[in-house]
Amino acid sequence: MTAKRTAFVALVGALLFGLVFFFRGPGRSQAVAEPPTASKPQPNVRTVTARSGEIAETGLLTGVLRSDEEARYAAGVGGRVLEARPRIGDRVRRGDVLVRLDPREYEQALREAEAARDAAREDRRKATVTLQLKQANYELDVARANAGLKRAQSASERAQTAAALAKDGSEAKIAGAVAALRAAQASLAVTARSPRPQERTAARVAFEKAEAAAAAAQRHAADAEFLYRKGGLTRVERDQAREAAANAKRDLRQARDALALLDAGPAPEVIAAAQAQVEQSRTALQAARAQAGRAELALKDLEAAQLGLEDAQISLKAAQGSKAALAVPEADKRAAAAQSARAEIAVQMARDRLRQTTLRSGLDGLVREVSVHPGEVVQPGAPLVSVVSTRGIYLEANAPARLARQIQVGQPAQITTDVIPNRTFSGKVSAVSRLASADGRSYVVRVALRSQGLGLEPGAAARARVVLSRHSRATLVPVDTLHYEGGKASLWIVVGSQALRWPVTVGLQNETDAEILGGIQPGDQVIVGGGQSLEPGQAVTIQGKP
Repeated sequence: MTAKRTAFVALVGALLFGLVFFFRGPGRSQAVAEPPTASKPQPNVRTVTARSGEIAETGLLTGVLRSDEEARYAAGVGGRVLEARPRIGDRVRRGDVLVRLDPREYEQALREAEAARDAAREDRRKATVTLQLKQANYELDVARANAGLKRAQSASERAQTAAALAKDGSEAKIAGAVAALRAAQASLAVTARSPRPQERTAARVAFEKAEAAAAAAQRHAADAEFLYRKGGLTRVERDQAREAAANAKRDLRQARDALALLDAGPAPEVIAAAQAQVEQSRTALQAARAQAGRAELALKDLEAAQLGLEDAQISLKAAQGSKAALAVPEADKRAAAAQSARAEIAVQMARDRLRQTTLRSGLDGLVREVSVHPGEVVQPGAPLVSVVSTRGIYLEANAPARLARQIQVGQPAQITTDVIPNRTFSGKVSAVSRLASADGRSYVVRVALRSQGLGLEPGAAARARVVLSRHSRATLVPVDTLHYEGGKASLWIVVGSQALRWPVTVGLQNETDAEILGGIQPGDQVIVGGGQSLEPGQAVTIQGKP
């Protein structure tokens, strides 16, 4: 009975193994399987299901957190330390007092510099006022001399004009007056004498000619009017005949008047008018001769005006020559201004030295080093405090050459530090040195944190896991399910109810998962632990399954 049962179990196991091989295909042909042993009991095993997902290969870097900014403060002036507030590790803000020196010596120096500056300002003001007064006097003298010169020039021009007019006018007026007197006398002689017979005869002849011409022109105008009405002449010709008759009539009237004047003789009023004209001409001649005497006076006035012009020119040159006297007050002003500028600089330097007795932080950060204590006397340039910024924190690590070749700028990273346990910070690779260390085994890698103000402090040890590569839709199993023998990887899987040891090809790995490139598929049941006590083909019971 026992032999038959053993043979039956062996047959069933062989059938199951054949069915699995048939349905799973030739990919399983490398599985290490042996006929089940019916005598061993079925152990309970715990399994996980191979899944499809994303896996990233990472590289672990260890290093120290550092800051982009660090300030080292030294003493700007010497003196005794009154106060040194911060301690190593203290957090400070921009503007916080770090060290305070005794300011009394520098306060006294500032007061003295301010007093010297005020005195220099007063000297400069006085020198400026003196120069302005002398400048104003010089300009006033020059203005007065210019005004005097202009008046002298104007007087000279007027005298020259008056002399020329007096000289030229007197001579012209005398000549004109003589000519006018002679003309008036001649007119009086002509007017007062009786007409000559030949003059009366000529006037009579002229009258008769004018009378005949007027009669002829009148007849011609009448004929032209008749012909015009009959169409024998144009209107222009008719009008020309009329105009000729009118002109002849006017000439006749003038000839008649001339003849009548000759017949009547000179009128008394005409003779009186001619005599009055003669008297006026004599008076004008006397006035012209009197003006000739005044021309001599005009020449004397001209000489005086020219002398005044020469005096005015001399006065202007003297006023302009006094400008050289301004050189002294100008030099005094420049010297006072230079002294005032030096005093201002001295005050500013005294203020700077006084301000340097109080040393303040220029950034937010942590105190890394304190090199001074209250009561000490420090010299200018002595190091006092070092502060590192808590902003711009980065991890500086040494990567092995093998890992450094896989790290590229921009790769994401996760940073952890024991200072803040159970906390992960995001970052990315910001720089990879292309120069190896002295031993040639490592390269410096810088990982920048993406977030600031997270409480991280420079100087703390930290680790960064850099993502080197990433695969999606990969077949994943827990990394602790892998078994290695002779450098080859395998998994224990459950097919039906049998445990089989299956060789696999491993791809990317991280702390929890491993990528299986070949050998199993998503959905396969992978045994977790217990593989050491199993035998290939052994029947097993999966925990949790009925």
